[in-house]
Amino acid sequence: MLAAWVGEWRDEPRELVRLLVEAALGAELLGHLARRPTDVRNGYRIKTVRSAFGPVPIAVPRSRSGTFEPIAVGRWQRDLVALDRVVWPLAAHGVPLNERVALVWLAYRDLASPELARQVARAIEDAVEPWHSRPLPYYHPELTLGPVVVVDGRQEQLGGTVLRLTPRDGGEVLGLWRQRADAPQRQLRSIERDLATRGLTYDRMVIAPTHYWRAPSQSAHRGQSPRSAPG
Repeated sequence: MLAAWVGEWRDEPRELVRLLVEAALGAELLGHLARRPTDVRNGYRIKTVRSAFGPVPIAVPRSRSGTFEPIAVGRWQRDLVALDRVVWPLAAHGVPLNERVALVWLAYRDLASPELARQVARAIEDAVEPWHSRPLPYYHPELTLGPVVVVDGRQEQLGGTVLRLTPRDGGEVLGLWRQRADAPQRQLRSIERDLATRGLTYDRMVIAPTHYWRAPSQSAHRGQSPRSAPG
């Protein structure tokens, strides 16, 4: 049972993209139902969307009235609003809520209100928590832990620096943490304790140089000017 459950998490980062998008859609639907108290949920439909990491199947919630218009991925669209562009800093453990809100605002641009951006950020925070605490009953001879900085086409950083843990030969993303520049050794010891608690064993952890990941251009909703980020 455990091995089957863990296998659900092997296809990162597309699995992380799915978690983020479905959490965002769920928050959007809650907002819709709050505005229309006579409407109710009406199941889901599976839709494959395009992301920076390849196709991702997601469950899109529906309302009984058919008036729910999702924003994270539009009803007749296959492109995301750019949540995939900031998946690393948005999904990392230890990200302050206000930073998540700013990243959601960046992804949604002027399609969301400040309140919706906060609701989506909270939903994403709740959705990724099980991923961060999932069991890791694996053995790897060598692991790589390195900072990841997401930048846009103008080389401006999007979100905070993230520590990403993978096997030495790549593959599954084993962990993501918001980097604590003020206490790197303390954070490293905390990560090691966390991995031991979750069952991961290894012989060596290599600290890699900073990797700058350039987010692809936002393909959906081009030509719109973002508002100021919510306070």
